[in-house]
Amino acid sequence: MNKYAEVIVTYNRKKLLKENIEALLNESFMDHDILIVDNNSNDGTKEMVAEIQDNRIKYYNTGKNLGGAGGFAFGLRKAIELGYLYAWIMDDDSIPEKEALQSLGDAGQGGVGALSSLASVG
Repeated sequence: MNKYAEVIVTYNRKKLLKENIEALLNESFMDHDILIVDNNSNDGTKEMVAEIQDNRIKYYNTGKNLGGAGGFAFGLRKAIELGYLYAWIMDDDSIPEKEALQSLGDAGQGGVGALSSLASVG
């Protein structure tokens, strides 16, 4: 198992989620897993995720819409239960750059407790 996990919360935005997942799968740093936390979407999100053939993707349906904060709490709890050391949380409309995870990992050396990505619009 990898020690890094992205926790992505989604609700009825499968097109954006697919773009997010594709960007994460193309990261230059490959030793990470993707935990999809689906707040009970009804737009085919589960089926879209199932079509992506990559064992780094873990899909969890919360069974109801917990909202963003509830979804992140669910996802972080799951990441801890599974034994990940680091979690990168993001919404389904976040499209990371190819070197983003590597940069976060490099910056986190030396015992940093929290880091934040710089978000740009457009």
